[in-house]
Amino acid sequence: MRGNYWRMINRVKNGGGSTAEEVSSPAEGNVTPMRDERWWKSDRALLGYLLLAILAVKFAILAFDSYPRFLMGDSASYLYTALTGWIPEDRSFTYGFLIRPLTVFPHSLIPLVVFQTLLGAISAWIAGYCLRLYFKAPFWIAAVCALACAIEPLQLLSERFVLTESVSTFLFSVVVWLSLAYLRSAGLVLLLAIQVVSVALISIRISYLPVVLANSVLLPLLGPTALSLWKAIRRKEQPPVRMFRLASSFAVHFLVAVLVSQAALYGYRQWNGYLNHRPPAYNYKDGLFLASFWAPVIEPRDFPIPELRAPIFDHLTFDLADPTKRNNQCFSQGGLVPQIIKETTAKFGGDGLTYPNKLAKKTALRAAKRNPLGLLHLFWVTAEEYFDSAYFRSTVELEEGTIQLAGEDFDKELRQNFNQGYAPLRPSLVQRWHLSAEPWYYFLLSMPLVFTVLSIVSGRRYPSEWIFFGVAIYGTTAAMLVMTQEPTVRYMVSNAWLTPLILGASVAAIISKRAA
Repeated sequence: MRGNYWRMINRVKNGGGSTAEEVSSPAEGNVTPMRDERWWKSDRALLGYLLLAILAVKFAILAFDSYPRFLMGDSASYLYTALTGWIPEDRSFTYGFLIRPLTVFPHSLIPLVVFQTLLGAISAWIAGYCLRLYFKAPFWIAAVCALACAIEPLQLLSERFVLTESVSTFLFSVVVWLSLAYLRSAGLVLLLAIQVVSVALISIRISYLPVVLANSVLLPLLGPTALSLWKAIRRKEQPPVRMFRLASSFAVHFLVAVLVSQAALYGYRQWNGYLNHRPPAYNYKDGLFLASFWAPVIEPRDFPIPELRAPIFDHLTFDLADPTKRNNQCFSQGGLVPQIIKETTAKFGGDGLTYPNKLAKKTALRAAKRNPLGLLHLFWVTAEEYFDSAYFRSTVELEEGTIQLAGEDFDKELRQNFNQGYAPLRPSLVQRWHLSAEPWYYFLLSMPLVFTVLSIVSGRRYPSEWIFFGVAIYGTTAAMLVMTQEPTVRYMVSNAWLTPLILGASVAAIISKRAA
C-alpha cells in the first residue's frame, strides 16, 4: 500500500505521466532517489574505508619508488612551459601550467609525483564508487576492481612520469562518473559539468577529442529524458501536452549538450590561438603529424604542388612505405615532415609552420581519398605490430624511459631547477612491474572484442551504459591505431582504467541476471 502511495505521488509530480522510477532508470531495476539515499547512508562508511585502503596501497608503493621519470622531448616541453610560460605548438599546453606550482616553486619534482599519485588513488576509487552506486555491484567486486585500478602498471608508471597521462586519466574518470550519473538522473547541471570537464580533458590531452565530441551528442540521446520520449512515442495515443513536454525537455538537453560543448571547444581554440599569436586551433602541427601517421600510404602525386614533389620525396632518408619508420618521418632529419617544412619554407617563406602544416594535411587527406583500402591496411598493420613481441617490447622500453638518453643540457636544467639529475637507467619497482606486464597489455588490446562479448552475455540490463562504454572503449582504441606513429602502451592508459570498471559492471549484471 505504501509503495502504491509513493508511486501515486511521483506520478502527480511528473504531470500524470511516467513515474520518477521509470524516468530515472527504466532499464536498471527502477532505482529511485529515495533508495539511492538509503544506499548511500548504509555504504558510505565502506566506501570511505575503500578510499583509505587505496591511498595506503598507493603511498606504500610511492615510499619504495618515488623517482620521477621522463619521456624526451614531451617531458622537456612541459617542464619548459612550467619554467618559462612557453606555449608549445604541437600539443595540449595546460599541463605545463598545472605543474608549475608543484615543481618550479618547491624546486622539486617529488610534489608532482605525490600529486599524480593522489589523482590516481581518486581515479581508482571512482571506479569502485561507480560500480557500487550505478551497477549495484557487491561491495567485494567494487573493492577488487578499484584496487586493481590502483596497482595497474600503466597507472603507477604514469604517476611517476612528467607526462599528461595521469592527470588526463583522472579527468577522464570524472567524465565517466558524471556521465553515468546523468544517465540515471537526467540532471541538466550534470550535462553542463560534463562538457566543462571534457574541455579541461582535451586541454590536457587532445587525443580524447573524438570521444568528447561523440559524448556531447550521445549522452542526451541515451539519457532518461530521451528514453521517456521514445517510450511515449512507442505507446502512441499520449496526450499532446505530455508529448510536447517530453519533446521540449529532450530538445533542451540535446541543445545544451551540443551548444555548450561547441562553445567551450571554440573558447579553447581561441585561447590557444591568443597564446600562440596564431589563428584559433587545437594544434598547429596536426597536418604534419597526420602526414607522418599515414606516411606509408602517401605517394609523391598526393602532394598538391607538383614542382616540390621531387625536392621533397627524392631526398627522403627513410623508406616511405615502411610503417616502422613513421616516427623517423616525423622527427628525424631527412624524414617526410622535415622535408615538407624545409622545401615549402624555402619556396614560399612564411613562419615555417602554417603553410607546411596546411600542405601536409592536404597531402594526407588526398592519399586517404585515393587509397582508402591502403589506409585501412595500414591500421591493420599497426594493430599487428602490437602483437610482434620483440618490436612491441622495444617500443615499451623506448617510450617508458628505459633506454632513453638526454643531453647534458637537460641534465643541467634538472639539477639547477629541480635539484635532481637525469637517470633513465635507474631501476625501480614500478618499472619492473610495468615491463613484466606484457600479457596485461595484450588483454587491453583485445578489450573491444571482450567488451562486445560481455555486453551480449550480461543481457540488456544496462543498455545506455553499455553504449556509452562501447563508444569510449572503441573510440580510444581506434585513436590508438589511427593516430599513432608506432605501437606504445602509453596510449592504453585510459583503457587500463576503464577495463576494471567494465569487467566489474559485467560481473554485477550477470549476477543480477541470474538472481532475477
